[in-house]
Amino acid sequence: MALRRIETLGRVKYEAGTSKVVDISNKPYTITSIVAAVRAVVDTGAAAGTYNDPWDRLISSMTITVAGKTIVSYTDMRVAYAQQLAHLDVLAPKRPNPPGNSAVDYARQFLYVFHFGVSPLRIRGQAGSIEGYPWDLTAGIPPNRTNAYIQFTWGAANAGGSGWTTDAATEVEFYAFGVQPETGDPPDAYLPRAIPFWFHETPSISATVQPRGASINVPNGMFLRSVQLLTYRGANNPRDNEVLNSVVLRDDFRNIELVTIASSDDWKVAESAELMTQLYFLGNGWPPTMDPGGTALDNAEAIAQTRHEGLIHLPLYLFASKGNLGDLYGFDLRGAHVGQLKIYYGVKTATNATLNVIYQKYDLNPEHPANAGL
Repeated sequence: MALRRIETLGRVKYEAGTSKVVDISNKPYTITSIVAAVRAVVDTGAAAGTYNDPWDRLISSMTITVAGKTIVSYTDMRVAYAQQLAHLDVLAPKRPNPPGNSAVDYARQFLYVFHFGVSPLRIRGQAGSIEGYPWDLTAGIPPNRTNAYIQFTWGAANAGGSGWTTDAATEVEFYAFGVQPETGDPPDAYLPRAIPFWFHETPSISATVQPRGASINVPNGMFLRSVQLLTYRGANNPRDNEVLNSVVLRDDFRNIELVTIASSDDWKVAESAELMTQLYFLGNGWPPTMDPGGTALDNAEAIAQTRHEGLIHLPLYLFASKGNLGDLYGFDLRGAHVGQLKIYYGVKTATNATLNVIYQKYDLNPEHPANAGL
């Protein structure tokens, strides 16, 4: 029976603005998950000037490359965390409260959990308890891959706020979860069924646009499991619901609208988008019933904690054909034409606005025996 493993990959100290590399080459196991544990130590001035999502600015970007090919790419770690909120469901790591004014050596830890597969939860045993399962082989990095590494860049010392200073004691430690074959194991006991390709793009926003007046070609090829749209607006890029006035996911070749959120000038996409996101999280184990200190939350407080402003999550696997792996990996775009699947949108407010479009895609692993002929 294949072995389940956890390995420490390396610990890297903070150096403002520098790029760092952690090698993950030639591992004898399938890497099913990578966890980055950030141990932050910060000081603040008399006015902390904390920005929106401050902890997710301490690292400014990250990529994971395998055999010279980038499979995970974030130029903004706030985007990475937004994706994990949806992908990991109730397992999504939380963020600590930020420091107040005049804080000294304010130490907190938080996680990024890159669970490559599509089944982060499982039901265990006869008791039927639900637990996280980091050795999920629905996707991962196959064993013994060369030229494989994690590359990331530390943010500026004041990345978290105008009055913040990130201390040199700050560090990040990486861990890998893996499945390693033993003698005689069949390939499907340790090989991943698919390989993840997660990335995002930032279409230019320079002026207001009528509903459905702008469009993005969804990259064809592979399977598309989900799409998130994350919008910022204002100084220092706080998340904001006032950027878009419509979002439509459409198959232009078949003339089918797959997802429609608002379609007229008098309907705020902010309201419908946030509602859709809240309903998704509420239907999957949210809201929390206690705050991080263990104090019970009333309904209003609990709902407020699910308000991921500026985030629209489109779980496409829920709408995909259940045949041909659609329930696992989403829409099969392997035979799609360029521009067949499009995101149409309009822009309500363009000043100091940013749109991030996050794609969660999967490519079937040709080495896995179950993929023969697919």
